[in-house]
Amino acid sequence: MEQKNLILGFDFGEKYSQFCCYDRGTHTAVSIPVKEGEEAVEFPTAIAKKRNEETWKTGPDAEKSAHAENGIWLDNLYEICMGSRICQIENRDYTPGEVLGTFLREALKMIGIERPDQQIQAMMITTAI
Repeated sequence: MEQKNLILGFDFGEKYSQFCCYDRGTHTAVSIPVKEGEEAVEFPTAIAKKRNEETWKTGPDAEKSAHAENGIWLDNLYEICMGSRICQIENRDYTPGEVLGTFLREALKMIGIERPDQQIQAMMITTAI
């Protein structure tokens, strides 16, 4: 079992979001690249859902995937998550919290965190509001 060691920050923006982690050596926050070996740290605040399945994706390739697979592309996530109205996707109701939870789970997977309960010690989420 891995030790809970990561201290993460998540900047939840209207159009783009990003993760950073606390570097204990330098006592600074370091932005986490979206893909290993690349410099880009921001990714669209959006999510794709595969039709008729509970399969979701986020990140730079999610929009291409949604269009290629005739999926559902939600690019107004910030508005959905900051509101209080139910979001209906394929005849299923999702609360803003469920949508945000799905987005965070998929975004964490994108940066290589598969088991947040075992890897993350603390996480701070910031928004413009």
